[in-house]
Amino acid sequence: MCIRDRFRLNFSNFYRTKKTYLNLRSIQLPVSVEAKWTIVCVDLKECLHDLIVAVETKASGEAKVSKTASVDFLIKSILLTSKMSVRSVYLSNILYNPKTLPKEMEFLLPKDVPFDHHFGFVNCPSGLGVPDNRFPRPMKKDDSWDEEDERLLRAPVPEEQDTGLIKERRDNRGIFELEPNPIMRLAHIHGAGAVANGVQALDRGLLLYAAKHNLICLDLETKQQRFYQSQTRPVSTFCLDRKENLILSGDAEGRIYLWSIHPPKLELSFDAGGLHSIHTMDLATSETRGTDKRLVKTITLLIAGKDQLNRNVVAFVDVTSHKTTVPRIVARQISDFDIVKVAFLERTSNKSFISCGRENIRLWILRSAQTGEVVLRGKSIALNEHAKGATFTDFSIMEHREPDFSHPDREIVEFKVIVVSNKGNVYVVDFGREELLAVYKLHDAAITCVKSPSTVIFTGGDDHTLRLWKLDFSSALLELKLDASAMGISLLSEDEVVVLSLIHI
Repeated sequence: MCIRDRFRLNFSNFYRTKKTYLNLRSIQLPVSVEAKWTIVCVDLKECLHDLIVAVETKASGEAKVSKTASVDFLIKSILLTSKMSVRSVYLSNILYNPKTLPKEMEFLLPKDVPFDHHFGFVNCPSGLGVPDNRFPRPMKKDDSWDEEDERLLRAPVPEEQDTGLIKERRDNRGIFELEPNPIMRLAHIHGAGAVANGVQALDRGLLLYAAKHNLICLDLETKQQRFYQSQTRPVSTFCLDRKENLILSGDAEGRIYLWSIHPPKLELSFDAGGLHSIHTMDLATSETRGTDKRLVKTITLLIAGKDQLNRNVVAFVDVTSHKTTVPRIVARQISDFDIVKVAFLERTSNKSFISCGRENIRLWILRSAQTGEVVLRGKSIALNEHAKGATFTDFSIMEHREPDFSHPDREIVEFKVIVVSNKGNVYVVDFGREELLAVYKLHDAAITCVKSPSTVIFTGGDDHTLRLWKLDFSSALLELKLDASAMGISLLSEDEVVVLSLIHI
């Protein structure tokens, strides 16, 4: 039997007890290592069995994998800290002890010296058939062994070693520890990553962006950074809702991570409904009246990516009750059209959203079928000759409201969407009438990002420029030269704009 899921094992002498984190599919195990070369023998199958049983018991109430079941595991990666001195890593289906070690793993010992006098042997978990560590062993005839090696082996190990800022010591139980704890603390990360929704305003003066596996909150005034860490693969996209204190991020292997903004904490992670990769996402919080006429809040996550057959897929995920239940897939639809970006038409409604990609701009509607199922229906905007060879890279939604004189208690809402492409063009689309209104040539290279507050429009592109336009694009109000291509634009306030520009090194 093969468990098609990813699990993570963490070993450290910082851990005091064994802990299991079911939401993260991870388990931490304490390993006490003294200040000498030590062989750490880890029974991966035993550790993973315990974790799988715990995860399945929480999900379904009963364990489907017994201790005797045949489960296949594949090691994907091994991560070592920078403070470790590692000779090598070996995999074997044989449980060795110091007396039966193969030649590749052997240590040289002086004649008539016990193994544990100079070296250590630790089993994890601790109940794994612990062998007798006191084995006399004759010294092997090796030309590389000399008197200096023997002198170093016989040298006593001090109880405390001061190596500058880090101290090595043993406590009264003989357990080796490092001080201070933690040894290193991340203070600053230089650079950012080219991801979808690359930069967003978290609050006034606070900026959120991604760098590899981390989400970073930067205070623009003090230049201090706050980190959202624990994601196991690089961030591919993210979105946020300040009112709900939520950040959601995705990776290129189809996993979603849900964070609380304050404090910066990973609440849970889950698979994105069979998606093999996640390219872009958006978040909407809507309120509807239930049967008892009470307002019911719904938080909906919109994601777009590819499945295992490399097909474009869009999906709705209900994350309203994420604190008590695992988020569920509300609707899922395969798209015949390429998708580069998606966004809800209104942040207070999950009934419609927009997508753009290669040679298409589409409006999607969420509807309830007669069978009670929720389905997605998409409709393309007629672009005629403007679609040929164009990849639409970004868009910004402009909302216009005016009173409805026939119904004084209502408003007429019009949506115009500013879409940009790799041809340096800007397309103005009226989604009420579902038609293309105008096309403007504004940049000499591909336009990568656009932002449209209420009175002006910002565009940035691969020609290393940021331009500020009037709403009718009749003239450019401002042009700034950048060091590299603009990858994202964020509005901190009406008079503060932040542009993410990346130089690939």
